[in-house]
Amino acid sequence: MEIPAITKFVMINFNIIFPAIIGVLGTLLGILITCLFNYLSNKSLRKSEERKHLATLTVTSAIKHWERMHKERKGEDIMPIDIYLVHMSKLTQEVLNESITKENIAQKLKSIDDIVDAMKAYAISTTKNNVS
Repeated sequence: MEIPAITKFVMINFNIIFPAIIGVLGTLLGILITCLFNYLSNKSLRKSEERKHLATLTVTSAIKHWERMHKERKGEDIMPIDIYLVHMSKLTQEVLNESITKENIAQKLKSIDDIVDAMKAYAISTTKNNVS
C-alpha cells in the first residue's frame, strides 16, 4: 500500500510549516498578553485619576462652603474647616453610592448630620478645654 502523494506532501511540509505556526501562535499570544496588561493598567489608572479628581472636587467644594459661611457670619461662630471637609466627603460618598432613593434620602442626610454634630461637639469641647 502506497501513501498518497498529497499525504507525502503534507508530511514533508509539516516539518517546515509547524515551526512557523508555533512562531505565529507565540507572537499572537505575546500580543494578547501585552494588550491584556495594558488594558488592566489603563483601567487602574483611569480609576485612580477618577478618585483623585473626585477628592479634589470634594475638598474644593468644602473650602468654598467654609469661605461662604465665613463671609456670611463675618468670622463669628464658624466651625473649623475639617468639619466642612468631612461633611462634603460623606455627602459625596452617599451621592456616588447610588443607593439613594426618595425613601431613604432623609435617613442618609440624618446620618451625615449626626457625624457632623459629633464633630461640632468635639470641636466645641476642645475649644473650651483650650481656653480654660
